Amino acid sequence: MISENVVFKMNSLTEEEAIGFNFDHPDAFDFELCYEVIKKLLTRQETEIPIYNFKTNTRENITEKVRPTELIFLEGILALYYPVSYLHFFLLIS
Repeated sequence: MISENVVFKMNSLTEEEAIGFNFDHPDAFDFELCYEVIKKLLTRQETEIPIYNFKTNTRENITEKVRPTELIFLEGILALYYPVSYLHFFLLIS
C-alpha cells in the first residue's frame, strides 16, 4: 500500500507556516511523482518512494524501496484527484 502522504511536495515550512498550510489541498501533493511510482510498479519495476517528515514538513534524504506486487493500493483522500493516476487502476473503491 502506498499512501499519498509520501508524495507531499517538498516544503520548507516553518512550524508557524505549517499551522496554516492546507495539507489536504491538491496543491500540496506531487501528483507527477505519484504517477511515476504507479507507472513503475505497473511495469513490474522496483521503485523508491520518499519519506516525508511531518515534524519538519520536508522529505527525508532517505527513500523507501517498493517492490511490484500483484495488487497496488494507493490510499488517500485525493488518490483519485489526478486523472492520469486512475486511468491505470482496474478497481476503484471510494
